[in-house]
Amino acid sequence: MKTLISNIRLKSEEGYKQLDVYNVDTFPYDYFLFNKPKVLKKWKNKQVYEYLDIIASFDTENTSYYDSKSEHWKSLTYLWGFCIDGFTIVGRNMEQFIEFIKRLHNTLDLGKKKLVVYVHNLSYDFTFIYKFLKDLDPEADLFATDSRKVLTFNAYGIEFRCSYRLFNMSLDQAVKNEKGTIYRKAKGDLNYKKFRTPRTPLTSKEWNYFILDLVSLYDLIKNKLVNESSNIKDIQLTSTGFVRYDMRDNCIGYGHSKKTKEQKEYKKMFKKLGLSKQDYVMLEFCKAGGDTHGNRNYVSDIIDSIIFGDIHSGDLQSSYPAVMLLEDEYPISSYMPYGEVESEEEFKKLLKKYACLFFIEFKNIKIKKDNPFDCISLSKIVKKDDTKVINEDNGRLIEGENIRLCCNQVDVKLIFRNYDFDDYKISAMRIADKGPLPKLVRDTIFSYFEKKCKLKMDIKRYEKENEGRNYKNDEEYKDLLYRYAKFKNLINACFGLMLTNPVKDTAFINDNDEWDVKKADIEEELTKYYNSHKSFLHYAWGVMVTSLARLALDNMRRACIGKFGTALYWDTDSCKGFNFDFESIKRYNQKQRNKVLKKGYLVTIDGKEFVIGDIEIESEGNPYKKFVTLGAKKYAYEDKDGLHITISGVKKEPGAKEMGNINKFTPNYIFKHAAGQVAYYDDSDIHYEEIDGYKFLTASGVALYDSTYELHAPDYWLEYLHSFGEMIYD
Repeated sequence: MKTLISNIRLKSEEGYKQLDVYNVDTFPYDYFLFNKPKVLKKWKNKQVYEYLDIIASFDTENTSYYDSKSEHWKSLTYLWGFCIDGFTIVGRNMEQFIEFIKRLHNTLDLGKKKLVVYVHNLSYDFTFIYKFLKDLDPEADLFATDSRKVLTFNAYGIEFRCSYRLFNMSLDQAVKNEKGTIYRKAKGDLNYKKFRTPRTPLTSKEWNYFILDLVSLYDLIKNKLVNESSNIKDIQLTSTGFVRYDMRDNCIGYGHSKKTKEQKEYKKMFKKLGLSKQDYVMLEFCKAGGDTHGNRNYVSDIIDSIIFGDIHSGDLQSSYPAVMLLEDEYPISSYMPYGEVESEEEFKKLLKKYACLFFIEFKNIKIKKDNPFDCISLSKIVKKDDTKVINEDNGRLIEGENIRLCCNQVDVKLIFRNYDFDDYKISAMRIADKGPLPKLVRDTIFSYFEKKCKLKMDIKRYEKENEGRNYKNDEEYKDLLYRYAKFKNLINACFGLMLTNPVKDTAFINDNDEWDVKKADIEEELTKYYNSHKSFLHYAWGVMVTSLARLALDNMRRACIGKFGTALYWDTDSCKGFNFDFESIKRYNQKQRNKVLKKGYLVTIDGKEFVIGDIEIESEGNPYKKFVTLGAKKYAYEDKDGLHITISGVKKEPGAKEMGNINKFTPNYIFKHAAGQVAYYDDSDIHYEEIDGYKFLTASGVALYDSTYELHAPDYWLEYLHSFGEMIYD
């Protein structure tokens, strides 16, 4: 145990604190034997689950290295640790890890009773411990949302949970946001390129960094439970879970013996909304993400404000919640087959009266002249033998023949606005009554928005009243910041909840220890979902939200550019361009205010109005001097604060520092230092490796090594095939 420490001095918000650090032999097992932890029971699916009322965290530190013999990258764990009920234990090798797990299992009498342990980014640490725990417990099981994306892992009486999914942010940001935490993640990064083994002596800085991660996560979970008035058995698994809990409670009174009249009516309405397999498959074709694209006429051009005029960035405020509250295009009855649509007049009447779902095929279609907003993604085209894409723009359709799409009444409005075509035909038309989302759903969303606005004003008021004194450590001020962040996160999570797919494939590790996916039976899963007493949200509503948000973006960017401006780049709820028409934006915002006022969702606090869904100029007071884009998620700009870059796969600040000048933002520029890392997964069984005469126990792991990133324009979107069968094509 010479490579271990017995105590450490950690910095906290309350000053430095001395912390005992235990090893496998010195850990106070007796404490748990003589102080039996409380057992919390939870009923789920007619079974009772028992959880120890103990908070625990876990972390590992790992080294990646290139093995010349196998010609592959490999990895090994050189440090691991737990913080359990405030006691911190560390170990250097996997023999110690196995021994501690066995002793902990026996001490706490784990099995039916479970110890919950949080890990920030469980998917990563899971890779290193899975084989060892599976060896101890062949019945170990996991819940993964996709291959190598682990949400929970149960083994040997321990339930590992992913705290990243609970907070949906980095550990550093989470501990800063959570009220009551006193520990902060250590600043700066360790030198992860340094090769370490379990016998490598660690510096005080390295120990401090690792143990602060452990203790700050423990502190974070402890305060989260206090702030949510919750406990280990009831706390949600994901950030979306908190919204689900609130909205389900409001809509159907889940868990309450007495339901209100509104809740009873809601449940009756929901049971009538069940989707058929045909409905679901068409919705999957129809569903789309945020519209992210660059103006094809200016891709790779560095736009200078001296020549083109001021360059600005506009944002739609709470875009997704806005369309959930304000729009009346949602299906509020089940979809029914309509039959043949015989004329354009009949088609337009259907679009106006119903929530529609249909296939539309354009014989010839082409983007309108001088229109940069090509909104048809090639990946959404239903490919047929005679489908022909004549011209495209970075994964978007410019011109084509026999182009077949699945649309709803909102999607087709966007297409008609942006494309010219000579003929089209409609097939597989399905209709439902349409209207706003149910009031109980909207009430939940609006309550979050209203509270967020009020807290924002309370924070400003507190800052103004306490100007001239150091108020940032005041408990009242911290509480305001915490609650503001909480409701901001809740309203942002509403969209994710609405678009939760009721048909989920199951990711698992098969008998050959390989990741595999079991395809879900669509009809079976839909029946189960719509008949469940817990279900309350119609999947078609979430799909409609995506369509409405894309239409809102189109309305917004057209308002920003007016008659003479130009949009350069847009992403989901924002638009960047030059010569913005501020009078047009003003008219848009007034129209939005009238809409909000009519619906009863205008929030006014101390004379200040909050209009959900209006346009805010993010660059006001600091317009961009220069701007350039090379496609989706790939742009840079200069303002009075210097260069800023956004590139998927490159760190923002280090990337801007490395590039230095916007004139270098051109195709073939290579980021050598700020690019992300490549992950190489090794699923080996438990075995010994030897490096320089030192043997160590290891197993599966993931090696991370630096990569470079080369700019390209355009980066064509990958086409993918829909494998839903021919049944929907006719």
